[in-house]
Amino acid sequence: MTVWQNRLFVLVSLVWLRALLRLRGFRYRRREERDITPLVQARIAGTWAAAIHLTMFDSIWSAELHCQNALLALRAGTSLQILRAYTAEAMSLGLAGRSNRRRIDRLLSMATDLAQRIGDAHAEAWVALSRGATAFFLGEWQEGQEQCAAAEQVFRERAGALFELGSCRAFRVWSSMMRGEFREVLRLVPHYVQEAESRGDLYSATYQMTGFSNVAWLSKDDVAEARKMLALAEERWPPRLFDVPRYMNLMAATHIELYDGTGEAAYRRVLRDWASLRWGAAFRVQIARFGMRFARGLAALAAYDATRDRALLRDAQGCARAIASEGVLWSQAFGEILQFGVSVRRGKIEDALKHLVLAEEKSAATGMRLHRAVVRHRRGEIVGGDEGRCLIDEARAFMTEQQIRCPDRMLAMLSPAVGPSASPGSRLTRAGNSVERELGDEGTPRHAERPRGASLIAVRTAESLDDPGVLPRDE
Repeated sequence: MTVWQNRLFVLVSLVWLRALLRLRGFRYRRREERDITPLVQARIAGTWAAAIHLTMFDSIWSAELHCQNALLALRAGTSLQILRAYTAEAMSLGLAGRSNRRRIDRLLSMATDLAQRIGDAHAEAWVALSRGATAFFLGEWQEGQEQCAAAEQVFRERAGALFELGSCRAFRVWSSMMRGEFREVLRLVPHYVQEAESRGDLYSATYQMTGFSNVAWLSKDDVAEARKMLALAEERWPPRLFDVPRYMNLMAATHIELYDGTGEAAYRRVLRDWASLRWGAAFRVQIARFGMRFARGLAALAAYDATRDRALLRDAQGCARAIASEGVLWSQAFGEILQFGVSVRRGKIEDALKHLVLAEEKSAATGMRLHRAVVRHRRGEIVGGDEGRCLIDEARAFMTEQQIRCPDRMLAMLSPAVGPSASPGSRLTRAGNSVERELGDEGTPRHAERPRGASLIAVRTAESLDDPGVLPRDE
């Protein structure tokens, strides 16, 4: 059986088991472990161990095993196994986003009650990790950071809990990064990598080398080390076999290229992995879907600055619209940042400033402090004068506080620069003074033609974001 035939079999099994679990519900008759046969206990333990260790590699296979484990646990009725079934289902629902919030809260509440009844520190720490991971998936970064930090304290002292320790550290770092706490990321990541490497824990070490954690080296302005860590992660985890490592490596690589000012390379990397990820399991995860679209949009904007290919602006706008269509507050900041980038490159300055104001509001409301600083900096570049200087100084002070060594390159990573035309005293600055008034559309100025021989790497790849082969209209 080929890899793809095997994955198809697992997917069909997952759909069937999910239907059974939904029809059956989470009713159970409480029993003691001594009442369960050793064979059943072994099956429950085996499916659980396989499921959790595949979570960060193959989400479909992991989900299928979690369903098997949940059905076995519900039939057995032992408290610890039921607790695990509750938390696994809560995290599975969290991957789909906030639409399942009520069911998630109910499952985690029942898991907390069971953990307190069991009275075991490991069980309580597992519930804390589950709460932290689910909070991360739902965009509640502070909750994710605090719960995972609490779980880490327990797992650090327990033998045989390397997976749990590595997982809570990963979600703690990712939550810190989304909150803009780069000083915390820079403090934690190198220590986590060194500690995991010293004990031969490749899972924990590698997860801190790629994905969001890779920005620890970018915040030190060490692009060479960031590339080295990504290369090591790709060597250890062949991405062709697993969706999740491919997604993590894509995010790290895109961040590196954007930070390093190589927008075309960033966009080529996105397109290289897009098809396999777009139709894979990773894209079914809401937070991963937002991250991929934001990365693609940013890369398209940076590549446009190098090629002046207008299809790239249409791609970035398509990414922004796809993000906005899901109606999630924190991700809408991503969409507004992309819309700003598109508008300012089309010369629609009033629209660009309105998108920046909205991005700031949504970033502030969801605790994304670095993104808020980035949009305030970009707004300061446009409005100019004393107000602009104040906005820029405040943004740079925050980045300095977070020990970001090169603010300009970090700004380029999260919102590619709008070019010299945005300097104080330019047409952008003068237009910025009227942002509070509703003005008529200025129309789209004619952009410079693409340089002769420049690479047209845009989205003529027959894959759009929601409808293959269709691009947003160039407005």
